[in-house]
Amino acid sequence: MGKQTGRIGKLLGPVGKVLRIIPDSTELINKTIEETAPIISKELDSRRENKKLYRDVPEVIELHVTRAKDILEKLGFITQEVLVQPNKKYQNKIDGEVVAIAPKGKTAKIGSLIKLYYVNEQVISESRQRELPDMIGMHVDEAKDFLLNVGLKPVLKLATPHKKYAYTHENIVVDSDPKLDLFHKYVKAGSIIQLYYVNDYVVNQSKKLLAEKTPKTVVPKKSFFFKKKK
Repeated sequence: MGKQTGRIGKLLGPVGKVLRIIPDSTELINKTIEETAPIISKELDSRRENKKLYRDVPEVIELHVTRAKDILEKLGFITQEVLVQPNKKYQNKIDGEVVAIAPKGKTAKIGSLIKLYYVNEQVISESRQRELPDMIGMHVDEAKDFLLNVGLKPVLKLATPHKKYAYTHENIVVDSDPKLDLFHKYVKAGSIIQLYYVNDYVVNQSKKLLAEKTPKTVVPKKSFFFKKKK
């Protein structure tokens, strides 16, 4: 029988060698699977356990911050309320409304911190404010249109003649109330802004005032020097 197998092996040549190796390889693969099976099983168990530690984060934006806090804490999350800074995008929100959360993921680990960003009445009120523009030096019609476009109410008033307006062109804004400065940077939407401007009459009267205040040039008298006699 051994001789016959040897003859078959010679006839098969290289193919015979492969056939002899295959049983050994199969045995090696089976042994590897047996050794790694516990490791794979342990890893799968660990992943299943970790998955249990995570939960879906429900959508709480636009809810009242108290309601959102209750929902998240019942799911095992820790919450922190954060009041946002005024921004025009919050001008139509409701007092206590949640406007954002962090982190923004759809799932989070149980016991992790979730920040709830919300608005209150003061934030909403300040969000409705408009930045006070500097109108000084603008044409009165241009300044008026600009204020209307940003939700403010311009009121045009003729400025009182003053020497500082003597060289100002007509229909130019020379002052406003309220005036843009360090203490007045924002105003509420719909606020009245008074624009003071000049016309020809104001400019001419201002020139007269300037002329009256300007001291006349005094021509110095000639000085005579006498030489001393030697």
